[in-house]
Formats: sequence, C-alpha cells, structure tokens
Amino acid sequence: MRVAPTQQVTVTPTQQSSGASGLGALAGKIDELLRNQKAAKKKNKAKRAFTDAKKQYRSYRKKALANIKASNKAVRTRENAKIKKMPTKQRPEARKKLKAALKQREDAVKKQLPGKVSSPGELRQLMTRFRTLKV
Repeated sequence: MRVAPTQQVTVTPTQQSSGASGLGALAGKIDELLRNQKAAKKKNKAKRAFTDAKKQYRSYRKKALANIKASNKAVRTRENAKIKKMPTKQRPEARKKLKAALKQREDAVKKQLPGKVSSPGELRQLMTRFRTLKV
C-alpha cells in the first residue's frame, strides 16, 4: 500500500530535561506554523480581493471614458454644423473654444477617475464617488 507524502515539520533539537517540556516546545512550534499559514491565507485573500476590485475599477473607468468620448463626438458634429454657418472670421475662434470645452469635459472625468489606484482606501473613496459621478 502506497501512502502519499504529507507536510513535514522540522524542529531543531534542544536540550530537553524532561519529555513533557519537549512536547510543549513541539506543540508551540506547530501552533506558530499554523498561525503563520492562516495569516498568509488571509493576506493572499485580501490581496486577491483588492486586485479583483482594481480590475472592476479599470473596466468602469474605461467605459466612463468611452462614454464621454462618444458624447464629445456627438457634440463636436452638432457644433461643427453650427460653426459652418458662422461668418468666416469667427470660425477659428469658435473651433478653439469648442475644442477647449470638450477637452475640459474629458479631463474632469479623468481627474475624478485616476488611472492608478495605490491603496484599498483610495479605491474605496473612488467607489463612493461612482454614485455621484455624472458621466
């Protein structure tokens, strides 16, 4: 019958005056290993949750930017039609104003939804802004 190998714990030998104290040291070492393993699992779980949340945030940001760009495109076509009806001398200034206004709209969204999120606290703040953001 074959037995699969199990995880082995190595304990450095120490001076043991009695058998009971040696078992206590071994039990303490095992407890310490289990605590470390448990903490590592929690840390990995938290890290994974933060990574997943960042992925969601990036997709939200990408959609918000796509929406504002599509909106800007519609505004640009509508306003360009109006600009073409203006007197020739006023057209360059009107185009300049339109371009600045559309860039300002896009920059406002980029400012509210930054590209890099460095901490879970920052991400939490950004998520609360999602509800109040008008895209």
